[in-house]
Amino acid sequence: MSTSVPQPPRSRFLGLRRHLRWRRGRGRPSTRFEELVEGLDAIVWEIDLVSRRMTFVSRRVERLTGYPLSELLGDVGGFAERIVHPDERGLVSAEHARAAATGEKVEYECRVLLADGSTPWMRVRVTAVVGPHGVVIGLRGVAHNVSQRRAAEHALREERERFRVLAEHAPVGIFETDHAGTLRFVNRRLAELIGLSADRVTGQSWLDAVLPVDRDRVVAQRARTVATGEEFISEYRIGRPGGGVAWVRSYCVAERDQDGVVVGHVGTVLDITAERRATHEREVMLAQVQEVAERSEEGRVLIDTLFAAAPVGLAFLDTELRCVKINDALRRLSGVSGEGTPGRTLTELQPVVGAHYEPAMRTVLDTGEPVVGLQTELENGTACTAGVYPVRGGDGKLVGVGLVVTDVTEQKRSGRAVRESEERLRMITDNLADVVFFYDMKRRLQYVTPSYEALTGYTVEQLHEQNFSGDVHAEDLPRMLTLWRRLWHGEGYSGAEFRIITRAGEVKWCWSAGSPVLDDSGTQVGVQIRDADVTARKRAEERLRASEERARSIVETTGDAFVATDSSGAVMEWNHAAELLFGWDRESVLSCPMVDLLLPEGQATRFEQAIELYRSTGDASAMLRDAEVTARRRDGSEFVAEMTLWAIGEADDASFNLFARDISERKRREEQVKHMAFHDTLTGLPNRLQFEQYLERALQRARRHELAVAVLYLDVDKFKQVNDTLGHDAGDDLLRGVAGRLREAARGDDLVVRLGGDEFLIVISDLPQASSRAISEAVARRVQTAFSRPFTLGRTDFRTTTSIGIGLYPDHGDEPALLMKAADAGMYTSKRNGRGTYTVADAHADAA
Repeated sequence: MSTSVPQPPRSRFLGLRRHLRWRRGRGRPSTRFEELVEGLDAIVWEIDLVSRRMTFVSRRVERLTGYPLSELLGDVGGFAERIVHPDERGLVSAEHARAAATGEKVEYECRVLLADGSTPWMRVRVTAVVGPHGVVIGLRGVAHNVSQRRAAEHALREERERFRVLAEHAPVGIFETDHAGTLRFVNRRLAELIGLSADRVTGQSWLDAVLPVDRDRVVAQRARTVATGEEFISEYRIGRPGGGVAWVRSYCVAERDQDGVVVGHVGTVLDITAERRATHEREVMLAQVQEVAERSEEGRVLIDTLFAAAPVGLAFLDTELRCVKINDALRRLSGVSGEGTPGRTLTELQPVVGAHYEPAMRTVLDTGEPVVGLQTELENGTACTAGVYPVRGGDGKLVGVGLVVTDVTEQKRSGRAVRESEERLRMITDNLADVVFFYDMKRRLQYVTPSYEALTGYTVEQLHEQNFSGDVHAEDLPRMLTLWRRLWHGEGYSGAEFRIITRAGEVKWCWSAGSPVLDDSGTQVGVQIRDADVTARKRAEERLRASEERARSIVETTGDAFVATDSSGAVMEWNHAAELLFGWDRESVLSCPMVDLLLPEGQATRFEQAIELYRSTGDASAMLRDAEVTARRRDGSEFVAEMTLWAIGEADDASFNLFARDISERKRREEQVKHMAFHDTLTGLPNRLQFEQYLERALQRARRHELAVAVLYLDVDKFKQVNDTLGHDAGDDLLRGVAGRLREAARGDDLVVRLGGDEFLIVISDLPQASSRAISEAVARRVQTAFSRPFTLGRTDFRTTTSIGIGLYPDHGDEPALLMKAADAGMYTSKRNGRGTYTVADAHADAA
């Protein structure tokens, strides 16, 4: 008799003792793997490299690809030809070959061919299956649909390309940086302003172009933009390769990702060198006027007159920053009258102005150098540019400072309006996919949008050279010519559909509308025609019709019952499989409530709650997916069914579809497999896996409630003699007989286990600690009594005994491994003491 029986995988504590002689388990039922992968929203497959066959494909492939599972299993080449896009087969073959050759995990993306003709992208991870000698014998793969991610990336690339095209033709400089300020894009206008080619500028920091005198201020403004998300408007100087300097006004906004993190900046740059030069010249002139005023009474009268009439805010202050003179324009800017000017500080007279410009004044007093280019926005919303200049006496000594403040609110508002207008224009340009034609009354083409080239493949110049209807499909041309001719007689039209032949020979569908163009007096001066590409819609309609036909065919040929309801839950569709499964013919169930037909009352409530939850929330997760339910046939008999219920349409007006299948036989097989996983096939006793779980739970209860656990380790004496003399069949009979005797001897709640070969266990749990030894010894004596009777092996009576070792918790340890070690040691002691005895694993224990 062979004692090598299949065992479950070794637990975490069984490997601690080499001489326990436990056998390694081999494998688990394949249905466990299958049940696991069927719950994944992915395709799982396996290839046997020896036979070159597809040995497993998850059922999810049917829903994701539209192909029946039966058509995909088998030859690997056939699977690839059916599923993998022709352009991707070389890549897939190479990646699989690499995984098979190296044993490494590989990952790739490829397109697949679905039954409906679509070609979504899948991300595939392939793992090598290694045999017992380290040789790769198969491949296992998991594929996820990544079409939405790929489409989003493609749309992003197109959006960036549109941005670059628009930027290249913009009348202002445009730049784009990454989060660190490195230039990723510079348009032609900005490259000309900087004096370098776009290639030389790209990859450098934008701050490199800013002159050092302005750089710290620009860095601080950019940091504020990153921190607050505010727009960045600044004026500063940039250097040019020839040594020149240009003043620019920059508008910049931060680009953020979906988490709000700044990933870059986009901005515009306007050359304001001429504007700044004019401002500087005006300020120099004022300084010269001041110098005249210092020399004569007439000069003072002149400067008083200029102060009063100047359109900009002006103030003169002494070295203590006490006001000498402030004009009305500055008072109007700040909104403060400032009466009683002489002798008071600017902050006292004009708190708003003083708070903004006093630091710059002190800088001028300290350095004797002017501070210009100050950008401020007063509390009343006025936007200003300002400069502070040193005022010197006739001897050249610094006697004060002068402040010049210019109101640029309207300029900034105009600039912002221009930027907003540019953004709106860009949005319209980017999204104008329709083609618009304008013709005069002599039927000459006056204008066509650039989207004409994308629609037809012909350039606008070629359109001017040919007849405007030259690309129309011959079958649709007479009908469209009639509509177009009526336009010049004042008759418009809308909703006409026709085909065109593109330059590449492709057929496209267009939706068209035309209208007369009238002048202010109501006289027709031309016509306008708008054509939109509706090829995708027409093809989708064709695919939808084909899909509906295919769906009807699938529903009628599938082995699963299919039921469809209207929004009230009444049956609209009932396929042949549903007739066979539930016993109702189609005609008799139409317009009947679905749940009343299929389900007992308790299960009907479950479905009604799921439907009501979906109607109230619109949450698709409320639906049932591969749910096991008790279903009812027409004759009242019940069975276990697997059902998937999903909604079609909006939540408050949804209809519902259902697939159902009888899984009674599958459940019976699962229970059988489950029993085999936890029981010994020869004796029917619990096996090692069940013992491990049982012992772990028993020890947990014992620790929690201060109880005891006993493990009796039994070995059948003279078992090898039976195998050698009477044969393996007799050995099997003996083991079955031993199992029966042990059940009789054990108490009702005790667990009797066959470990393997001639080794058995009895686990006694929930014992009082004070009497645990006595109870376990009593059970051992009952076992010995059971063995006192001979065993009948065929026509032979055979007598044998058993050697028993007893391990106790908590006396011999609080872990399974320690408890087993103690029981095993006791069993070996019993064998050395003459067999047929029991021994408690204790340093002072004596054989009974």
